[in-house]
Order: sequence, then structure tokens, then C-alpha cells
Amino acid sequence: MTETDTYLDRLRTELVGVAPEVSREIIAGIREELAGLDAQAAAARIDELGDPAFVAAEARAASAPSSTAASSGRGYIIVTGLLIAIGGIILPFLGWVVGLGLMWASKSWLRWEKLVATLTPPAVVALTALLSFAIPVVDPDPNPLVPAHLDVLTISTVAFVLVPLASGIWLIVRALRRNTLEP
Repeated sequence: MTETDTYLDRLRTELVGVAPEVSREIIAGIREELAGLDAQAAAARIDELGDPAFVAAEARAASAPSSTAASSGRGYIIVTGLLIAIGGIILPFLGWVVGLGLMWASKSWLRWEKLVATLTPPAVVALTALLSFAIPVVDPDPNPLVPAHLDVLTISTVAFVLVPLASGIWLIVRALRRNTLEP
């Protein structure tokens, strides 16, 4: 058995657990590189290639699922959308911010969708507060059961709950629809 055959056998053993197509491609590529070399040149090239365990470790690292694949899965999308939708209710403000961080770290959404989801809730709350102060309510005959003026805190709170809820649901629908349409 030649040094080339020994190296390829060791490499084949080390590549157990690597995707079969990747393993075949690596072995075929190295076999092609070593083909036609005399024993001394093959030994030198094998030294350059390195230990089969190192080559296999590199192949595993290159073919391992990336964090982007994890951050575009169905579960990740749903959890992120729910954190944006109701995270701020469960853990005031912080839950929503964590959801936004997960959303920005993922490639499941387009940049404009991320911007809309990030900027819309604060913009609506600020706009609601500004309009509440700007619009004078004049009621000549006030009903004691109905507030006579716009309650800024109540309206802003309702907006701060409803807008992220709508935003989170919208993000889930957009990302899941996109993921099911892509091959």
C-alpha cells in the first residue's frame, strides 16, 4: 500500500460524519492532486495537506449549519415575532428590545421590514402623545361618564401595546411566507 493510499484511507475514516457529498468531493480532489506524482512528490504534498484529522475538522466546520441558517428557521422567526409582539408586555420594554435584536441579527427579514418594525411603535406612541396635547377638546356639555379630554397616558399605552402586536404578527407572516415561497 502506498503512502497516498494510506493517507486517503485515514482521511476516509476521519471524514465519517461529514456530509457524504462533501466527503466524496474532498477525497476525489485530494486523489486527483496526488495522482501522477512520484512517491517523494506525493509525500511532500501530503505533508502540505496536513493530518487527515485536521482536514476532516475543517470540512466539518465548513459544512456545519451556520448561525444564519438557525436564525432563519421557522421557530426562530416565530419566537422573534412574538418577542416583538408581546415581549414588551411580558418584560416591559426589554422583551421588545430583545426581539428587535434577534430580528436585526437574522436574514429572514429585509432591511426595510426591520426599519418599519423598529421605528413604527415609538413613532406611533410619540405621534399619539403629540396629537393628544395638540387637539383641544371642547365639549360644552360634558358627560361625567366619558372623559372630557384625551388621556395621553392611556392612549399612548394602548398604542404601545397594539402597534408592536401588529408589527410582530406582520413580521412573522412576512418571513414565513417568504421562507415557504423560496426553494
